[in-house]
Amino acid sequence: MSVVMSKSTGLPPEDPASAPENPSYADLVAQVARFRALTGLSSDWYWEEDDQYRTVLTTFGNRQGREGATVLGKRRWERTDLTPIGFTWEEHRASLEARQSFRGLQVRFARADGAVHIWSLAGEPFYSTDGRFLGYRGIGSDTTRAFRDAALKGGERRLFERLAAGAPQSALLAEACRTLEAVLARPGTALMMRLDRDGLLRPAAGPSVAAQLLSAIDANGIRPAADAITCGEAAFRNAVAVCPNIAADPRWASCLEVARSTGVCAAWSTPIRASSGAVIGTLGVLHPVCAAPAETDLEAARNIASLAGVLVERFEAEARLRESEARFRQLTLLSSDWYWEQDRDYRFISTEEVAGRRDKPIGESIGLTRWERPGTRPVGTTWEAHREDLKARRSFAHLVLEITLPDGLRRYVAVRGEPVFDAAGEFTGYRGTGTDITERYRADLVRSGERHLFELFSADAALEELMEILCRTFESALARPGVASVYLAEAGELRLAAGASLDAEYRTRVRTVPIGDACGSCGTCVHRNEVVVCRDLSTDPLWDGWRDAVAPTAYASCWSTPIRGAAGQVIGTIAIYAKTVADPDASDRELMASAASLAGVLIERFRAASAERESEQRYRSLVEVSQDGVMVSDGGRILYANPGLARILKVVDAQELLGRDFADMVLPEYRPLLRERTRRVSVDRVSLGYVEVRIVCMDGGTADIEICGTPIEVGGRRLVQSNLRDISARKWAERELKVLNETLEQRVAERTAELSQANQALEAFSYTVAHDLRAPLRAIDGYARLLIEDASERLTEAMLRDLETIRRTALRMAGLIDGLLDFSRLAREPAARSTVSMRSLAESVAAEILADPAGGAQRRPRIRVGTLPEVMGDMAMLRQVWSNLIGNAVKFSATTLEPEVTIDCAGVGDEHVFSVRDNGVGFDDRYADKLFGVFQRLHSQTSFPGTGVGLAIVQRIIERHGGRVFAESRPGQGATFSFTLPGRVAPGTSVMTPE
Repeated sequence: MSVVMSKSTGLPPEDPASAPENPSYADLVAQVARFRALTGLSSDWYWEEDDQYRTVLTTFGNRQGREGATVLGKRRWERTDLTPIGFTWEEHRASLEARQSFRGLQVRFARADGAVHIWSLAGEPFYSTDGRFLGYRGIGSDTTRAFRDAALKGGERRLFERLAAGAPQSALLAEACRTLEAVLARPGTALMMRLDRDGLLRPAAGPSVAAQLLSAIDANGIRPAADAITCGEAAFRNAVAVCPNIAADPRWASCLEVARSTGVCAAWSTPIRASSGAVIGTLGVLHPVCAAPAETDLEAARNIASLAGVLVERFEAEARLRESEARFRQLTLLSSDWYWEQDRDYRFISTEEVAGRRDKPIGESIGLTRWERPGTRPVGTTWEAHREDLKARRSFAHLVLEITLPDGLRRYVAVRGEPVFDAAGEFTGYRGTGTDITERYRADLVRSGERHLFELFSADAALEELMEILCRTFESALARPGVASVYLAEAGELRLAAGASLDAEYRTRVRTVPIGDACGSCGTCVHRNEVVVCRDLSTDPLWDGWRDAVAPTAYASCWSTPIRGAAGQVIGTIAIYAKTVADPDASDRELMASAASLAGVLIERFRAASAERESEQRYRSLVEVSQDGVMVSDGGRILYANPGLARILKVVDAQELLGRDFADMVLPEYRPLLRERTRRVSVDRVSLGYVEVRIVCMDGGTADIEICGTPIEVGGRRLVQSNLRDISARKWAERELKVLNETLEQRVAERTAELSQANQALEAFSYTVAHDLRAPLRAIDGYARLLIEDASERLTEAMLRDLETIRRTALRMAGLIDGLLDFSRLAREPAARSTVSMRSLAESVAAEILADPAGGAQRRPRIRVGTLPEVMGDMAMLRQVWSNLIGNAVKFSATTLEPEVTIDCAGVGDEHVFSVRDNGVGFDDRYADKLFGVFQRLHSQTSFPGTGVGLAIVQRIIERHGGRVFAESRPGQGATFSFTLPGRVAPGTSVMTPE
C-alpha cells in the first residue's frame, strides 16, 4: 500500500483531509514532524528542492530575518548571492545528477548590505514509495564565526610555518594580506604599506589591490600632508584611521579618481609597530561599498599588524645578517682564516694567518694541544671522541669549537684537519685550517629556537614554558656568556616568569620586583621604558637596594630590555646577567631587541587566549551558582539549563529539562505572550525585559516567575538566553496584602464611626461646660457682687475681702472654662490655609497688646519685630499664637526696669524658626516641657495671673501646621519661646495680611 505524497516536497500533504484513508498516515505525519524538529535543533534552517533542483520549501526566513519566498523556484547556482567555496557549481550539479548525498558544502552568501556570511549545507535525495526521484532536502547552518576564526588561526599558522621555512618577506606579507581578506565581515582588499628610509609610505604588499591604484600610491610616496589618504593618516598619527566614504574625505583627494575607477569607496588602516613602539608601516582595507569597518575586522587587522611588525623586524635583522655572511663568504672563498700544524703529540707547532690577516683573535696556541687551551670546548661532541679520531688518524671537517676570549666574549670556529705522514709512512702530526663562524652559528641557534617556539605556541603550550625556551635560546646565542630571565608587569610590580638558569637562592629573592628608579636593572627598565645597562653591580647606584641579594652570586653586570605590546606599552622585561664587568656587545643588544619583540608577541597572544578562556569560565561559574534560572533555547526548546532553573521547576537534575519546550510548562493564558516574545528575541534580535507569567512545575505545583530574553550567538547559531526569577513568595505577599487592605478599609470605617461618636460626646461635653457650668459661676459672681453693693455698710472688712475672693475665684474658673473650650475647639475646627504675612501679623498683635488699657500701670516694653517671612497657614490661628506668646513676654518682663521683647525668624533647612524673646523673670528650663501642658504653670497666680492654657493652645495650633514648639530660659535672664513652620509657599498665592 503506497502513501500519497506532496507533489512538490514528497512529504505527506499538510491537510490530513486530502490524504487517503491509510492507517499509517498519522504515523508518517508524526515522523515528519519529529524529523523537522530534530533538524531545527541541529541546524539554522531546513530546505527542500524538487526533481529539477529548484527550491520549493525553506525555513530560512524564520531563522535569519529574510523572506524565504525570494529564493523559491530558484536553483542554487542561479542565485547571484551565493558563491561556492572549494568546489564549482558544475561539480555540485554532477553530484546531484548522481543522486549523491553531500555534507559540509560551504558557500559564501553576500547580503544586500555587503556583509558576507559563510553557510554550511547538507542534503540527501528522497524518493516516492515506488522509487521515483522527487528531489533533495536538507539543512543549512551559518558558520561565519567559526569559518573566520579558523581562517585567522590557519593564516597565522601558515605564516609561522613559512617563516620557519625561510619564505621571502614579500611572500609572507602577501600571505598576511590574504589572511586578513579571508576573515573580513565585509569584502575588501588588504593593502600593506612600509615606511622607507626617507620617511615616505610606500606599498609593501597588496596581492588583490588593482595595479593602477598601487602605482598611483607608489608614484611619489605618501607624505605627512592633508591628502595623505587613510594609510598615511594611520602611519603619521600612529592611530587607526577610518574613511567610510573616500569621495567626501579630503585625505583621498590626491588619489580619488584612480581609487574610484578601481571600485574603491571606503578605506581604513591600522598602524604596524616595531617592538620599540615606533610605526614602521600600516595595514589597511579598501572596500567597494561605503561603510565603516566592523569591530571584528579591526581586531583581526590589529592581530595581523602585530605579526607583520615581527615579520618585518625579523627580515631586516636577517637581511643585515645575510649581508654580513655574504661578505664573509667572499673572504672565505679565497681562503680560510688561518692555517695550523700539529706534531705527533697533537701540540701546535705552527699557526699562520692566511692572506696576510693580522687581526687573528682566536688563533691556535703554540706548544699546547687543542683541549689544553683555556676557554675552549667542543660543540656537539667531546674531547674524548675527538682524541679517538686523532688516534685513528681520521680526517675531520666540521669540528665546531666554542672559545671564550679573555675579554669574556664568546666566539665559534669551524676547524678541519687531516693527518700528515712522512716518506716512510710514519705519522708526523696534523695540519688544517680554521674559520670563524660565530655570526652564522648564532643565527642558526636563534632560528632553531624560534622554530621550536612557534611549534609549541601552535600546540597551546604554557606561557612559562615558552618563556623558558626563549631564555635558553638566546642564552646560547649570546656573544658574552650570561643567563637570561623574563619578568612580566602585573599589578604595579614585576613577576619572574622565566629564569631557570638563575642562581637558585637569587631566583627565590627576586620572584617579585618593584617598578621604579633604583629598583635594579629590571624595575628601572620598565619604569623608564628604555634599555638599562648596569656595567658593574657592585658600584651601580641602581642596585643599592638589591646588592645584598646579588652579592652571594657570581653576577657582575646586568642589562635589561623592555618587552612592549602591540600598542607600544611596556608589559615586561628580559634581562641578561653576566659574570664579567663589561658592557653588552653590539650584536647582543640587537639579539635581545629581537628576543624582546618575539616575547611581546607571544605574551600578548597568550594573554588574549587566556582572557577569553577565563571570561567563558567566569560566566559559566556565575551562571551555575546563580539563584535565578538561566536557560538557552532554540525556538523554545531548552538546550541548556542551570541548577537555578532546576530548583525553580522542581527537578533534581537540570539535564531532565533539555529538549523540552518551555512554553508547554506555562499556563495556557500566558502562552501567546511568551511565544510572541520568543519570536521577537529570536527573529528581530531584540532584548526584552522581565514579564510575569505562571508556570506548572515538574512536580505538578504552580509558581509565579519573571522571565526576560536576550539574543545570543553560539557557534554561528542564533539562540535565546532567558533569565527566570521565582517570585511566588512576593506574589503570595501581594495577595495577602490585598486581603489586609480590604479588611483595613472596614476597620477604618469602624474607627471613623467610633471617632465620630467620641466627637459628638466631646461636643456634648463642651455644650455642658459652656452652658451648664457657666450659669452657676455667673450666679455666684452676681450674688456676691449684689451682696457687696447692698450690704457693704453692714459687712465687716474681712467679709468684704471674702466676697471679693469668691468673685475672683468664680471669674478665674470662668476663664479656665473658656481656655479649655478654646483648646478643645482647635481639634474640631478646620484650618483655612492661605499665605500669611507673619511680620504684619506680629506687628498688629503687638500694637493691640500695647494699646490694651487692661495693662494698667505695668511698664510697657519696647517690642522689636525683625524680618519675618510669609508662610502658609490659618491666619486666625496664627494670630492666636502671636497673641499668646507676645502677651506672655509682655507680662513676664513687666517687672524689669527696661522691659524688652524681640520677635525674629531664622531659616534652617526647609523650615522657618520664629522666636519671641524677653528679658523678664525667666524660668528653670529643666521644666520647659511642662509649660505646653494644659493648666501647667511655673509661677504663682498672684505673681503672674493666667489660666495655664495659652501655651497648650500655641502647641496645638503649631502642630496642626506641621511645626513644633520649644522654649529656652534661665531664672532672672528672660525666656525665648520658638516655633517652626514649613518654609515653602506655593508661587502665585495671594498674601493675607491683618486688616
